[in-house]
Amino acid sequence: KQRAGGGGVVVGKIMSRTDKLGRKTKPPPYKEEEMAKQTKIVRDTWAVVLEKVGYFELGGLFYDTIFAAQSGSDEDIAHVFTRSREEMSVKLVDMLSDIVALCGTPAKLHEKVASLSAMHMSKGVQASMMGPMGIILFSMMKECLGKEWTAEAKAAWHYVWEWLTKSMGLAMAAADESTNLVQSSWDIAMDNFTEEELGGMLYDTLLGIAPNLKQMFSRPRQVMVMKFVEMISTLVSFADDDKLMTEVVGWLGARHVKYGAKPHHVPVLSQVILTVMEQAVGEAWSDELETAWALLWNTACDKMMDAIRLGEQHGHVVEDIWAKLQSKMNGTALAEDIGSDTVRCLRKLHPGLVTQWTECYNEWELLETKRRKQRAQEKQGEMRDMALAQESTEESGVLAGGKGQTMTAGRKKRRNRLIDFSFRRMGSASQSGDEEDLGDGAASVMSGGAGLDSSRAFGLQIWELIEIVITHLWEPEVMNERLIVMANRFASFGLKVEHLPDFGSAIQSSIQKFLETPCSSCKSNDWTAQMGQAWWWMWGQVAQCLTKHLTSVEQRDSEICRKNWDEIKENKTSEEVGDAFFTELGRQAPHVIHLFQRPKKLQAYMWMQ
Repeated sequence: KQRAGGGGVVVGKIMSRTDKLGRKTKPPPYKEEEMAKQTKIVRDTWAVVLEKVGYFELGGLFYDTIFAAQSGSDEDIAHVFTRSREEMSVKLVDMLSDIVALCGTPAKLHEKVASLSAMHMSKGVQASMMGPMGIILFSMMKECLGKEWTAEAKAAWHYVWEWLTKSMGLAMAAADESTNLVQSSWDIAMDNFTEEELGGMLYDTLLGIAPNLKQMFSRPRQVMVMKFVEMISTLVSFADDDKLMTEVVGWLGARHVKYGAKPHHVPVLSQVILTVMEQAVGEAWSDELETAWALLWNTACDKMMDAIRLGEQHGHVVEDIWAKLQSKMNGTALAEDIGSDTVRCLRKLHPGLVTQWTECYNEWELLETKRRKQRAQEKQGEMRDMALAQESTEESGVLAGGKGQTMTAGRKKRRNRLIDFSFRRMGSASQSGDEEDLGDGAASVMSGGAGLDSSRAFGLQIWELIEIVITHLWEPEVMNERLIVMANRFASFGLKVEHLPDFGSAIQSSIQKFLETPCSSCKSNDWTAQMGQAWWWMWGQVAQCLTKHLTSVEQRDSEICRKNWDEIKENKTSEEVGDAFFTELGRQAPHVIHLFQRPKKLQAYMWMQ
């Protein structure tokens, strides 16, 4: 069959959940008599715990036990509990209460678990977390019951929890199939229509449902059409990876703040996507597909609305903080002040970091000065060559046209206007010292010399960090790229993931102190509680990026990748690697396959290089 669309491979028809499993998910097997015996003990001990501790107090104890157990543990489950202690305490005790109430009827308990599995997946919950959660639960029960936590009670809770773990595994696997349905049906849609056609259907359907949104789309229709397809392709690609989905959709939401998008605009797209997908998939469309796509968009929708809401609430406040800082004094002096206060805070908590950062920064700055000097010299050499070539060309023209006559005053004037001899001045100036402007343009807050103290070593880097964030606040992908470079540099200065909370707090404290200083004329200060909230919203994004890449450095990922790459080159030809690359590209991002127009062997070779 000749493909009309832009990617994916369709093998047969989309199978329903029943077709795939041969049956709908059933509860894990159990013996009724044994289950009845153990669940009675569970209910009885639960009643004793509630009597001793109290319902809401038990929820708080469970929450505290989870976070206490996670300290220094390799099993990370605390990250899924994102709300406040009060909210999560109620949810946790409600969860345990439901388990106890339904454990005597396993079929109903499994049905309850299955109904929550999609929500659990969207929150990053995995079936493998049941083991650590069980250990924490048993620890809490032992603490509450004391001597009444008998071997019999312990065995009963273990029995029910093991069965519940199996139930969770089956339910999460079934929910995961929803992701497979989405990915398979997107392949069919891309097979039936070209990217331009599919994007056009999405664009036209949206404006048909909500014509008032057209004012948000300033770009031509053909550009927006491809943007729609790229957005849906991205969501489908990351449907089975909650962390990446959260990051990418967060970026998408941040970008749309700049376009004027509001949180209430996002749900409108749900009906657009379902309508278009039903048309694009055709006869293969089913209720299960509709549910799967609704789940995908609702999951993304919640994340995107949060990103837009937070961006609207905090983004412009962060920009205001930066504007107020810049209005106070020049960049270098302000950077030193911020650096001084930051160092004062960090010396108390991480003195080793301050020492290592300062020493490594000085070494880095020396290398940077040499690099800038070399770059300036190369630029001067290029300008010199161009000037001499230009002069030679003009002299040749004079000799040819005037038979050896000297240049006229007018031609001399023209030559002087065309040739830039500034490299001679720059060349002499650059010899005077490393702290001169070495030809990279206007003097920068980053152009300090060697021998900097801790205040400047921290201040200049913090200033650059904030400047990057503010400049690219509504371009999160670009911000991420720039922060990757800074993360590698900061890692070489000794910064680790464990330092980030204190690092952010120290910077915030120094900026707050600076803006809280009363104005000499109006006697008021420029810091507000809203600014504090906005700062931590911004720092959350910065810390997320730095954490990812500092962790990579700490794990020596680059060395592992380099070793793997050398092994690949030894064992595989460029054609084999190219085939693997294009296969994966087709799976992850079929909408960009059309960009690779050259012969496959040549493309594989170029990619290897």
